[in-house]
Amino acid sequence: MSTSTLTIGSSLRAKGKALTLALWTAQLLVAGILGMAAFTKLFVYTPDGSMALAAALGVGRGVITLIGLIELSAVVLILIPRRHVLGALLAAVTMGGALFSHATRIGWSGNAAAEMWPMAMAVLAAALFVAFGRRDRH
Repeated sequence: MSTSTLTIGSSLRAKGKALTLALWTAQLLVAGILGMAAFTKLFVYTPDGSMALAAALGVGRGVITLIGLIELSAVVLILIPRRHVLGALLAAVTMGGALFSHATRIGWSGNAAAEMWPMAMAVLAAALFVAFGRRDRH
């Protein structure tokens, strides 16, 4: 085996490890932010939190609980090795819905619910990175 073959092989392994680390970092980012969001929707129904979101969307607590369960499902799935892509896609669709809600009903500032859109953008970007990065890795 030639030296150039060894160099190429070790370079590819290093790139593979870096990609794996980046993907896991993105998965943990998605899980962390969505986990906190799900927790507040499921257990912290306060005037400046989930109640403000429900009022801005014009829905009841049941819809907010459903959104929290969907977010929690995405968290669980994105952390299971053979379900990374499914969890990432669920997270991306959920954040797409969140951003659509900001654009049509909630707005971009003015209350606690409106101030969450930067996190939705971060989760959307990280989830799409995971979905595309993991699609052929299993």
